[in-house]
Amino acid sequence: DTPREGFLRRQCPFRWRNLLFLGAELGKRLLEGPIDVKLAAPLLRRAAQHLDLMRGLPHFASHDTAHPLRLNMNRDYFPAGTAHWPVWPREAWPAFGVFLEEHAHIFREDLERLLTAD
Repeated sequence: DTPREGFLRRQCPFRWRNLLFLGAELGKRLLEGPIDVKLAAPLLRRAAQHLDLMRGLPHFASHDTAHPLRLNMNRDYFPAGTAHWPVWPREAWPAFGVFLEEHAHIFREDLERLLTAD
């Protein structure tokens, strides 16, 4: 059992997710196009086992583990209880989102200058 700080310092959330995503995506791709069930089955089985292990890790306890793609990094950075909304209400924005909106006019002016100069 690794303390939370060590788990995060070693980038374990990214490692666990990447391993899961690689197996799940590769298995899925092998079932599209030229279908190869013989190669896909062990990859998908291993991805399912990996997901079961992740469900037991404290870091992923508050994550939605119903589907591998729901284990994205939003839960690591955004407040608990926030959904994966296509448009977030302003009160749910992290500070960086507020900064971007407050300074959008500056970004736009700079982009317009670049487009005009080109």
